[in-house]
Amino acid sequence: MKLALANPGFNVPFGGTGTLQKAIFAFIGLALIIAVLFALFNMAMGGIDMIMSVGKKENVKRGQEKFFFSILGLILIFLSFLFINVISKALGINLLRLN
Repeated sequence: MKLALANPGFNVPFGGTGTLQKAIFAFIGLALIIAVLFALFNMAMGGIDMIMSVGKKENVKRGQEKFFFSILGLILIFLSFLFINVISKALGINLLRLN
């Protein structure tokens, strides 16, 4: 009789062959998602800072900086996604697939 652990449905590797590879793929995908969400949250906070500044120049500037660096972060995330795809094509593997 074989006893096996059930996967909870999140494509989380539980063991066996290729577990490290699947864990790395899952980490890359999760890191990209978290980075995008963080950048979007900071962009929203920068917009809120600009709206709530009530004309104070230092608060407007702080909000603009948050917004600008959030846009810059999204550009860097997109470039890293592009870089991962180029590397995966060159190596012949799909680094963003969890299968």
